[in-house]
Amino acid sequence: MRTPLRGGAAGLLRATRGVLAATGALVDLAVPVWCGGCTAPGTPWCPDCARELDRAAAYPRLVAGPAGTACAPEGFVVAAAPYAGVVRHAVAAFKDGERRDLASVLAPPLRAAIVTAVALAADRAPLSEDVLAVVPAPSSRRSRRVRGDVPTHVLARQALAGVEVLTGRPCAWAPVLRHARAVSDQARLTRAERAANTERAYVSTDAGSLCGRDVLVVDDVVTSGATARECVRALRAAGARPIAVAALASTPRHAATAGAPDRADMYS
Repeated sequence: MRTPLRGGAAGLLRATRGVLAATGALVDLAVPVWCGGCTAPGTPWCPDCARELDRAAAYPRLVAGPAGTACAPEGFVVAAAPYAGVVRHAVAAFKDGERRDLASVLAPPLRAAIVTAVALAADRAPLSEDVLAVVPAPSSRRSRRVRGDVPTHVLARQALAGVEVLTGRPCAWAPVLRHARAVSDQARLTRAERAANTERAYVSTDAGSLCGRDVLVVDDVVTSGATARECVRALRAAGARPIAVAALASTPRHAATAGAPDRADMYS
């Protein structure tokens, strides 16, 4: 028979339970207990969403082919998965839902897209023996103020872990692009408006170090191709040689498995 606690012992037990409850609440705040893909409770990333992401990112998509396309005049555009379903939900939670912990979930697909893009570029033409500069798409000052950081940079830097081993070439993080002028939020813009919005909007802050070097552009989502196209233009203006663009996702209308016939009209 259990002897009931009395006096000081009972008070200590109640205090201990209170501390544990408060600690649990703090843990809930620090470690999300809802899935970033479907909002299921009890886990930051549920098994069902993990399986769906694995299926969606099983084969990187060739969004645009080699020379001659409007988006990347000197390279390929590769996306890890279609921007739909669990991928779309996870990206939204990661960027705008304060779920930076999802970088560990989204980094492996982006890493696969980067490795695929480099392999396709190397297969098409010999790459320079210099260190490959990995250049992320720039973020506006307003976005940095609102979010407190640059989610695409957080994701891309985590995705770069292991890329040197997988590609066999040294890589260097090079966030050298910035906005030369203000741009509007592209979320609700048409394709034509996106193109006008980003036209000559970026500039390199370190043109000298990029001159003659191979560079890889990295972004989170390719939609109309306007951002990728402007990144390529700005880098070429700085004397760099963009070999490819790698993204975590592309809108479904651009999805095509790597190795499919070139589609020069994908960004028309």
